[in-house]
Amino acid sequence: MRGSVQQSSPLKTYQARLLQSTCWPSYFRARHELACCAFTRTPGATYFSGHALVDDAWGVRAIRSRELETSLLDKCVQAWGRRLVHIFDRGFAGSPWIGICLDRALRFLMRWPKDYKLRDAQGNKRKAWQITRGKRSWAQRQVWDGRRKHWFQAGVVAVPVRHPEYEPALWLVGSRPGKGQLPWYLVTTEPIVTEQDAWSIVFAYARRWQIEMTWRYSKSELACESPRLWNWENRLKLLLMVSLVYAFLLTLLNEHAEGLRAWLLRYWCHR
Repeated sequence: MRGSVQQSSPLKTYQARLLQSTCWPSYFRARHELACCAFTRTPGATYFSGHALVDDAWGVRAIRSRELETSLLDKCVQAWGRRLVHIFDRGFAGSPWIGICLDRALRFLMRWPKDYKLRDAQGNKRKAWQITRGKRSWAQRQVWDGRRKHWFQAGVVAVPVRHPEYEPALWLVGSRPGKGQLPWYLVTTEPIVTEQDAWSIVFAYARRWQIEMTWRYSKSELACESPRLWNWENRLKLLLMVSLVYAFLLTLLNEHAEGLRAWLLRYWCHR
């Protein structure tokens, strides 16, 4: 077994390819800018798309949460442009954030509280649940509930809407999970022409939980919830070290690291 474990050829091969890669600096920088904000459990922290944002509310580095969220959003736009569809939970619903997204011409979908108002096709300002009330579902299908481990019948409907304070056209997609379950109301900039378009919005939002679970296990495996650091400089040092480790782990997703991944999973990560 010792001889098998000491076989480091996959690691050496990967290191050589990594050092020869011309895309490594930009690859690392793009992830470092996001990963450096990713792992913290501090007073005043705010969560944004799976990342924890450090809010140093006691010192000279204090910054408003909305400014930091907007800064991270701009970094995502700069890195990926319109290739990315941004998914926001109900905490971001409202005029300020939807205005920021529309100003940047983003592709996004957002969980919309049922009592928040929108303008329907006739220009009337109504609550989200009132706009979809009485409208027949476009389609129904069996959907797997991964949390409760069972199939259920769900319906979907979509209507064109606008935000009361902004002109760009939006769509309100309603997901109806059946009796006893609360419906989802999703506002999106994606055009909804067919029932498949509507289902794609519903399933995209449903996958947000997998993202949350990914960050949860990442923080657990990197032991980021154990340290208790009060001094900002110590926090920053820890975050930078974790960012370096996490950026390296992300590079293992590349195709040329397949051999190293298999080796690590076989000998070091049996779970």
